[in-house]
Amino acid sequence: MKKIIVFSIMAAMFLALVSCNNGTTSQTTNKVVQLTGTVNIWTSTEDEAMLSEGAAEFNKLNPKVKINIKTMDTNSEASALTSAIQNKSDLPDIITMDTYNCEHFIDKFQNNLLDVSSISGFKSDSFVKSSINNGYINNKYYAIPWYVSPTYVVYREDILDSYGINTEDIKSWDDIIDLEGSKIKQTGKGIFPLSYFKSGNYYLDAYNELAINYFDQNNKAALLNADSMKVYNTINNMYFNNVFYDESKDGNEINSFVKGDTLGLVCDLKTLKDIESKYENLKGKLDVEKLPGFEPGGNRDVIGSGSNILTLKGSSNNKAAIVFIKYLSMNSKYALTEFNNFGKLSAYNNLYKEQSYFSTDGYYGNKSLGRIAIDEVNGARDVAYPKNFEFIETSIANAITDSALNKKSLSDSITGIQNNLNTTTNN
Repeated sequence: MKKIIVFSIMAAMFLALVSCNNGTTSQTTNKVVQLTGTVNIWTSTEDEAMLSEGAAEFNKLNPKVKINIKTMDTNSEASALTSAIQNKSDLPDIITMDTYNCEHFIDKFQNNLLDVSSISGFKSDSFVKSSINNGYINNKYYAIPWYVSPTYVVYREDILDSYGINTEDIKSWDDIIDLEGSKIKQTGKGIFPLSYFKSGNYYLDAYNELAINYFDQNNKAALLNADSMKVYNTINNMYFNNVFYDESKDGNEINSFVKGDTLGLVCDLKTLKDIESKYENLKGKLDVEKLPGFEPGGNRDVIGSGSNILTLKGSSNNKAAIVFIKYLSMNSKYALTEFNNFGKLSAYNNLYKEQSYFSTDGYYGNKSLGRIAIDEVNGARDVAYPKNFEFIETSIANAITDSALNKKSLSDSITGIQNNLNTTTNN
């Protein structure tokens, strides 16, 4: 009996010893190896602060990764990359690029850029459609959408209400024009700042609403089709009906809006957050809506711009760079930092179920700015920005302003731009 008991005890001790050794081996085998390496990034001045915040949060998880951030404008990025490629030195791992210039940049450096669909976890349908498509060229994805900036209108609800105007009833651009036929015209106030007209931002927003592409299927400039003319005629009608107020009288458009000379402001989420933080006296006096449409029930969902992440082929072996790209574009915690601290909405639509986006804001009459933003992103139409977009944008904006101020034929001016584009494209 004693032999049996001793044997049992020894067996138990042996099993325990084996178990302990397996645990040690398992811990050694499964030990987490910290990520190391250096990530070099080129970005815009606008995105620097948000990118630095992302790098700081990433470093808390990966303290052995060094992230270097260099700022420059779009044109400088192109010339600097050309030089770096030729000299085979000082090459970046990551480049951030705004949506408007993304296709042009890809067109120039396509042979040097990584097809990002090779990155594990990448699924094109997990990103905002209008953003992902601007980086899709020759059946490859060269850009991962980083963030988008939905467009809002914020109204001085308190002043408009005193004139008997319900801001929630403003659904179309014709409604905006009709407002100037009301008591507002007698006060000398305007609905929008004059800069919204002169900058060309209105026509950009309108093109997005109507999903107007700048070139047709035959790669011919299409700036005089029916929808385009609708845009030009509407903005001229707004100008000649005194919808715009010269905000320079008050210093700038924010001062004009706060003072009450301008009763509406077309802006992004960042501007709404800035107003909320600086002007406590306006709490409960403002209403946030989508842009007016071109007809009752028409599309009002607009994404102003955004930014994208590109990487070079040579960086595909830089594990730290690839992991950081995935963190910037797909991490839920960082996405909320972008939204709450910088007024940017992640372009990764898998995160849109996060309840934090749907909280209401007492400053803006308990509206949910996140809900409006996500609704706009989901409803925004697909618009392609061609490689010569910068030229088109500037030319049309100047033509619209010149036509209104100097009473010139807008269609003649647009025809000249279109002919110039077709000549340039065909050559």
